[in-house]
Amino acid sequence: MRTLKVSQYDWLCNPENMTRRQKLRFKALRDSTLKTARSWAIKEFAMSLWHYASKTWARKGWERWLSWAVRSGLEPIKKVAGTIKDHLWEILNTIVLEVSNGPAEGLNSRIKMIKVRSRGFRNKMQPTSTLEG
Repeated sequence: MRTLKVSQYDWLCNPENMTRRQKLRFKALRDSTLKTARSWAIKEFAMSLWHYASKTWARKGWERWLSWAVRSGLEPIKKVAGTIKDHLWEILNTIVLEVSNGPAEGLNSRIKMIKVRSRGFRNKMQPTSTLEG
């Protein structure tokens, strides 16, 4: 447990940004039998699967990842694998067509900003009270 407490930064840091000393310490962690090390390796492999140009090769890579994830014995990873398996067709299309939801997310962000900034304005269409009598 002590190993995990002092190594949190190492797991979260990009290996390309590590110093030589950090890389040596992280290599020992990565090669350990910790469940965290296994999860990290599975995550890294999944990150490498987003650069295929061919749907066939992308499918083979994801199927290999799914097989590893299911056999990992790690319940959270198995749950993610099930979700990815359910959406594999959409994932493959996204990879090959290089489609991104970035523009839609940007538009949603702007809409939210406008809604937040407009709080406090009165609605001009409020009903007026009628005078009886």
